[in-house]
Formats: sequence, structure tokens, C-alpha cells
Amino acid sequence: MKDVLIKKISYKARYRGIKEADKIIGGFVSTIVPALNMQELEDVLVMLDMSDHDILSMMTGTKDLDENHKDILVKMKKYTENQHG
Repeated sequence: MKDVLIKKISYKARYRGIKEADKIIGGFVSTIVPALNMQELEDVLVMLDMSDHDILSMMTGTKDLDENHKDILVKMKKYTENQHG
């Protein structure tokens, strides 16, 4: 079950529509997602239904983090900060 969920997440993360989102979300998913538990994976899958604009705005701090996905968004933000200094 976990492998199927990771494949769905990986697919949705790679084909976002905005190049920056593909890089940020795709990189996070390929690096971090295999270590997540089932609840976190389900949260990521639901979060990926959000628009690229909303996700990127939360990552840059121009929009408040969505409370429903805050834990995952914080992990993604930390991942991005580690990757880009």
C-alpha cells in the first residue's frame, strides 16, 4: 500500500505545471517522501491537490501555511532551505 501511495505522489509531484514547483515539490518527494509514515503520505497526496501558486506562496512566506498541511509544508520548506542555502 505504501509503495502505491508513493508512486501516486511521485507522479503528481513531477507534473505540476510550473517549473519551479516541479523542482521544489519533485525534489522534496524524491528525497523525503520514502521516509514518511502513511499519515504523512496521505497528507502529501491531499496537499498536492493545492495549486502550485498556493504551495509556492506558502514556501516563500507570502501566504500563511495551510493549517491542514502545516507539518508537511514545514518539512518541505526546511528541505528547500537546506537545498538552496
